[in-house]
Amino acid sequence: MTTPADRFPAPQIDGTVVAVSLGHLGWRTDWALLRAVAEKLGERLVLLLIGDWHDDECAGDPDFQACREHPSLVWLGRQSDEQASRLILTADVGIIPFKLEPFNDAGLPNRILKYARLGRRTVSPMLSGVTSWAPAVTRAANADDFADALLEQAGARTRPDGELREWALAQTARRQNGPLWQRLEQLGIARDS
Repeated sequence: MTTPADRFPAPQIDGTVVAVSLGHLGWRTDWALLRAVAEKLGERLVLLLIGDWHDDECAGDPDFQACREHPSLVWLGRQSDEQASRLILTADVGIIPFKLEPFNDAGLPNRILKYARLGRRTVSPMLSGVTSWAPAVTRAANADDFADALLEQAGARTRPDGELREWALAQTARRQNGPLWQRLEQLGIARDS
């Protein structure tokens, strides 16, 4: 005779890293990367996926299907900003799980600042755009490096990076767009009000 507690999963508790992804989960996502990282880390990984997932954009992708079925990937769906911020507080590290392609390479994902405002670093593939916020990002060349970078952050949720938080809070729209407005004013095109 068994009880429900006897059948309840008991994943590894030592050396576990809790990562979080915030945002769109569809065609931009590198499902092969996430699958490889999940398979390498196994029970040492908990990946919270916050955001809508788009089955229609990933139909027929075996890596997406494997990620949907992997027990270490926890699919939470869309959350309010308030809820998402609290969920990020339970994580050690944020991730940018984007494919290496021109559209993603040119982007500057705001989720980096969202993670950093809560004292969490971001692990990303070798995307160029993320270097704009280099103080908050660790770039990884492949799935093994990505997994290792995640493990380096294990336990960070109990010791958030206060300096990173202060840096992120200072990254206002006015500060980020300052050089653009200065140049537009120099050219006589527009004036920052």
